[in-house]
Amino acid sequence: MMTSAAVLEPVAQGGWLSGFVNLLSQENGRWWRTRRWLLQSLIWLVILNGILALILWMPGVTVNAGDGPVTGEQRADVGLQAFIQFMGAFAPLGAMILAQGAIVGEKQLGTAAWVLSKPVSRSAFIIAKLLATALGLLITVIALQSVIGYAQLSLRMEEALPPLAYVAAIGVLALHLVFYLALTLMLGTFFSGRAPVIGIAIAVLFGHDPVGQLLARYAEWLPQFLPLRLVGIAVPLVQEQPLPDNWPITLLAVAVYTVIVVAVALWRFEREEF
Repeated sequence: MMTSAAVLEPVAQGGWLSGFVNLLSQENGRWWRTRRWLLQSLIWLVILNGILALILWMPGVTVNAGDGPVTGEQRADVGLQAFIQFMGAFAPLGAMILAQGAIVGEKQLGTAAWVLSKPVSRSAFIIAKLLATALGLLITVIALQSVIGYAQLSLRMEEALPPLAYVAAIGVLALHLVFYLALTLMLGTFFSGRAPVIGIAIAVLFGHDPVGQLLARYAEWLPQFLPLRLVGIAVPLVQEQPLPDNWPITLLAVAVYTVIVVAVALWRFEREEF
């Protein structure tokens, strides 16, 4: 009887990250104890390294290299730039698609309310989802595809690419992905359907740069604060060319944006009614 009573005894909350370890283990399990990691790896292998392989190895794919035959080094130069640009555009889009239901789906199915009825905090719920999803995407989309891409490019050039410049450029793209992942999760705390979550996130990804360029006519300093400028940093960085002016400001700004959207997500989810 004493044992049964102890089981039914309420468990006190352990702070704002109560239950975090268990939630993180559960979220990681959705990636690494299922075939999700393999599926994502294969999808992005086709999207990113498949396109790169076409540029590098397919004779029918033309590369604008001026007069004369196209060399392997010229193909590698074009392929490297395309690889970075495609990763900068498609990886955040993939993160949005994958994360659009991370919060909304839990709310719709009632699993969020069920989980939060346990001795876990709402902050732990959000942060566990963010970290587990970020880890899965960074490994399958960024790290794995970058290693394969590096091997392809080095093989085509018949020499190794400068590793430090390549790793630095990939790190910039990793920040780009994490920002849009955090943004998508934040939007999920505000809406009860997937459509506004994915719609707003895509609008920000593809719409903020032209809007920023328009506003730059009146405020020349504005473009350096736009997240998409990270891709404009990664391309010359990997090519060992001069970086855009004020590039550290862009890196710092996007890092701050990421912290802000995570903070807003935590604030909003604390006020969610189930």
